[in-house]
Amino acid sequence: MEALGGITDAPLWVLASLSGIAIFVASAIAYGFHPVARWRLRKIPGPTPAWYQGSLPELLSKGTAVVYSEWGEKYGKVFKYFSGAQPVVVVNDAEMARLVSLRISTRHEFRGPGSLFIGKEAEFNKVGLFSTNNKDFHRSMKSAWLPVFNSASLEISSKEMNIGANRMAAILTKNAREQRELNIWRQFGHLTMDVVGSAAFGVELRTQDAERGLNSEEAEKLVWAAQTIFATASEKASIYTYPGAVLPVLNPLMRVLAYYFPDDGIKRAVNARNILRSTVSKLTQESRRQQQAGLKAAAAPAVNIEASATEGRKKARGVQPGSFLSLMIDSKHQDGRGVSDDEATSQAFTFLLAGYETTASALAFTVYCLSKSQAKMEKLLQEIDSLGDSNREVGPADLARMPYLEACLKEAMRLYPPGVFSMRQSLTEDFTVKGYTIPKGTWIHMPIFNLQRSEENYGRPLEFIPERWLEGTPEETALNRKVPGSWMAFGEGTRVCVGQRFALQEAKITLARLYQRFTFKLSPGQEDEAGLQLQSFFTLGPKEGIFVTPVLRTEE
Repeated sequence: MEALGGITDAPLWVLASLSGIAIFVASAIAYGFHPVARWRLRKIPGPTPAWYQGSLPELLSKGTAVVYSEWGEKYGKVFKYFSGAQPVVVVNDAEMARLVSLRISTRHEFRGPGSLFIGKEAEFNKVGLFSTNNKDFHRSMKSAWLPVFNSASLEISSKEMNIGANRMAAILTKNAREQRELNIWRQFGHLTMDVVGSAAFGVELRTQDAERGLNSEEAEKLVWAAQTIFATASEKASIYTYPGAVLPVLNPLMRVLAYYFPDDGIKRAVNARNILRSTVSKLTQESRRQQQAGLKAAAAPAVNIEASATEGRKKARGVQPGSFLSLMIDSKHQDGRGVSDDEATSQAFTFLLAGYETTASALAFTVYCLSKSQAKMEKLLQEIDSLGDSNREVGPADLARMPYLEACLKEAMRLYPPGVFSMRQSLTEDFTVKGYTIPKGTWIHMPIFNLQRSEENYGRPLEFIPERWLEGTPEETALNRKVPGSWMAFGEGTRVCVGQRFALQEAKITLARLYQRFTFKLSPGQEDEAGLQLQSFFTLGPKEGIFVTPVLRTEE
C-alpha cells in the first residue's frame, strides 16, 4: 500500500508522463499486429502476420513464387498477407486477376534502394513509363513509344535483331568447337542489350563483341549495371529498406541515412543507375542537339560508344532504328508541354532495362525447356529447316510461317514468366471484385507464375507441351482451357507491356537463327527446377544461370 500511496502522491506531471509512456508502449505493441488493417481485411483469409514484420521473413527466404504457390493451395483464390506493415491482397484467380488489371491502372512503388532515393533521383523514378501513376503522363508517353513497335518499324528492326543473333552465333561457334559450356542466360543478356542499343538508340553497345574490342570495358559496365538494378530490387538489398517496410514512419529517416551513410546495397544501386543514366543522358543530349539543328535521327548519336551500323540509312517506312529518343523529344504531353530531357532520359532508361533481362530470361528458359525434350526440339528443327539456307536472315514474314516456334516460346513463358506477379494499387477508393472489398491503399498482386501453372487453367500444367498453343491439335483441346487472364506473361490492361511485339519478334528471330546452326546440351544437375534453383522476387530467373554446351549441327 505504501508503494501505491507513493504513486498517488507523485506530482501530476510524473503521472501524466507515466501514463503517456504506457499509452505509447501499448500503442507501439498493438500497431505491430496491424489491428485496423486486419479488421478491414478480416473476410479475406491469409497467414497470421508476425509482429511488425508480417510475412516478410518467409517471402525473402523462399521467394515470391514459392510462397504464393503455398499460400494459394492453403487459402484459395483470394488471400492476404502483410509485407511488413503493408497489407497485400493476392488475387489467385485468372478471371478476377484480369478484371483487376483492366479496372485499376495505378501501381504501387517498388521497395529496394530505388525507393530510398531523394531529390532528383526520386523525381526521375516518377517519370518512367513503368513507374508513373499519372494517367495523363502515362498515356502521352505510351503514345510516343508506340511507333517503335508498329509492324513497319518491326520489319526494319528485324535487321538489327539478325545482326545480334549472328554475333551471338560467333561466340557459340567458338564454344562448340572447344566443347565448352557457357551460361546461356547471361549470354542472352548480352545479346538483348546489344539489340536494344542498335534498334532503339542507333548505337553499337558492343556487349557481345566476340573479339572484346576497345569498348568491352564500357560494355561490361552496362551489362553489370542492368544486372545490378534487377538484383537489388528487394528489401534484402539494403539495411535501410527493411526498417521502413516494417515501420513506414521511419522511411524519411532511412532516406536521409541512406543518402549520407550509404551501405553496400545503396552504393551498388546508385553506381548502376549512374552508369546507365550516363549512357542514356549522352544519347538524349545528342538527340536534342540534332533536333535543334534540324536534323533527323537517321545518324547514330556520337557518344563514347562505337557509331551504329544504322548510320546513314534511309528511312523507308515505319520508324528508323535509332529514332526512339527523337520520338520522345518530338512528342507532346496532353497539355501541350514538350517532353523534358529528364523525361526522355527516363524513357530510354526504362527501355534499356525492360529490353534486357526479361527477354533474356524468356530466351534462356526456352532453350532450357527444349534441351530437356528431344522430341520437341526435333519438331522445332524441322520447322526451322523448312526456311532453307541456314545462313539466311529471318524476317517477320518467315516468323508468320513458324507457328511451332511461337508455341515453344509461349509455352516456356507460361512455365517461366519473366515477371512473377503483376501489381496494382487503388489509390483513391476501395475496390470491389466478385464480392471482395479491397480497401484503398492496399497492394494487389496477380500471381502470374501461379496462374500460368494452375490445373484450373491448363491440363498437365507443369509439363512443357507447346502443342497446347496450336489451333486444332488434340493438345489444344485437352490441355488449354482458354480461361481469360490465364496467360499474362506481358501483363494485362492499360499497363500491358508496350514493347511486347518487339520482345517477341526479337526472341523468335534469335531462336530461329541459333537453332539453324546449333543445338544445346544441358549441363548435368539442371534436369529439374531444384537443380536450376529459381530465384524470384518480382522477376524470375535462375539463381546462378542456365549452363549449356552448344553443339554445331553441321561442321562449319
